[in-house]
Amino acid sequence: MNRVADEKQPFGTFKSGGDYFCMRSGNYESPANEWTTLELICYEGKSLHIVNGHVVMVLNNSRYITPEGKEVPMISGKIQLQSEAAEVFYRNIMIRELSAMPKDYAGLF
Repeated sequence: MNRVADEKQPFGTFKSGGDYFCMRSGNYESPANEWTTLELICYEGKSLHIVNGHVVMVLNNSRYITPEGKEVPMISGKIQLQSEAAEVFYRNIMIRELSAMPKDYAGLF
């Protein structure tokens, strides 16, 4: 993938003929031994991953496929926090309900 998360870039599809879309940008993690701030905004099948104030991934129409082959929109459910191949520590986790996609980010969709 080489998708930059801004309104000038088109969404890329995950599968041929599908409507699974994603964009991503650069690596904005903090230097070693410094805290990284992560924001995850999810609203009506759209989600944004924001690292240290930079939008790094935009997802639209996210879905998963059941063992029976049914496509299910990801519009509710659990949020999983994880790290790949390294120990991770979390602090100050806050969750709040949204009534709309924040205006600052609506243009990405």
